[in-house]
Amino acid sequence: MPPLRRHTRRPASRGSVLSDEGVVDYLVRRKLVTAADAINGTLTVRNVSRRNHVIAITRESGDSYLLKQGIGQDRISTIRNEAWAYETIARESGEFAGYLPRYGGYDSAKHILAVQFVKDGENLWNYCTKHRRFPASVGAELGRVLGVLHRTTKGRSRPAPRASNPRRIPWVFSETRPPARVLWTSSAGRIQLLELLQRFRQFRRHFDRLCREWKTESFTHFDLRWDNCIVVSGAEGLNGRIGLKIVDWEMARRGDPRWDVGAVFSNFLSFWVSSIPITGDCPPDRYLHAAEMPLERLQPAIRAFWASYKREMGISEGASGEWLLRAVEYAACQLVQTAAEHAQDTTGLTGGAICLLQLCLNILRHPRKATTELLGIAAA
Repeated sequence: MPPLRRHTRRPASRGSVLSDEGVVDYLVRRKLVTAADAINGTLTVRNVSRRNHVIAITRESGDSYLLKQGIGQDRISTIRNEAWAYETIARESGEFAGYLPRYGGYDSAKHILAVQFVKDGENLWNYCTKHRRFPASVGAELGRVLGVLHRTTKGRSRPAPRASNPRRIPWVFSETRPPARVLWTSSAGRIQLLELLQRFRQFRRHFDRLCREWKTESFTHFDLRWDNCIVVSGAEGLNGRIGLKIVDWEMARRGDPRWDVGAVFSNFLSFWVSSIPITGDCPPDRYLHAAEMPLERLQPAIRAFWASYKREMGISEGASGEWLLRAVEYAACQLVQTAAEHAQDTTGLTGGAICLLQLCLNILRHPRKATTELLGIAAA
């Protein structure tokens, strides 16, 4: 798409969807770019919408931006929550600011969030897929990043904006007895998954226990999948080395920091399972030896992540065992979330989804064994 010059059309009216043609005028009015940028044709505009209305604006020099607009009450709520997350972190954790895209402000009238677009970055999942490895140095950096967030926001109590994130605990804990609205909007694949969760009562027993024992201690990302971890290098990286930016804070809230740690463990396991060529009706465990990315190649990065996180958080050796096991249990729960999200787009359960459910149940039954054999970490 060729660079866009400034248009004379006025930006979208209050409450309406920001058009591609109105983006440049909007940026100038918000003082995110200058009139000269708009006139000299160095701006490129692309619509990259998925869940929300999102427009990427890139330029040859200077900051590029994402404009995220909430359409409908639910989306407005999540965009407002993301703006709250950026403002909260800026206020409470200056130490973490370097790991965030730059915040360009929130337009409460049009429900538009402006954040830096990291145009030269690559999400962690794509990075590992392309390079066929997960460097231990990246694992250690991810552990340090997460440790800084949780350590510097521990014990803070400023509430989220009204109507944002009404569910204070993970939705997966209610998957064994889902509300009617979930059943009404579920695909045939998701319904089959729910039936399996209800058939095996251990899921409900473990989910109920973890729900009761949930602890709200720190600010959490709450959706720390590798798609939301951007690998940057050179000038974009911290101290000139490979670094990370953490993006998409729509689900952020006060919560249990072990949930974010469990998300990282869950992503490692999902990445491993995704590299297994599961086909047909044979039991998934018959294919484990054929994984293109065996666990042995991922475990050094897993260990580096945990060691770095534990050091940054100042978790003592005496407390680390219980802390780690709870994070591993949360990782198992997030495998079910991943399976549910995949099943929502299918007419039946895939072998990969069944493998994730079985893996979750095995971990919940034997979390200490899973810690050592799957993650390669010696449980205290």
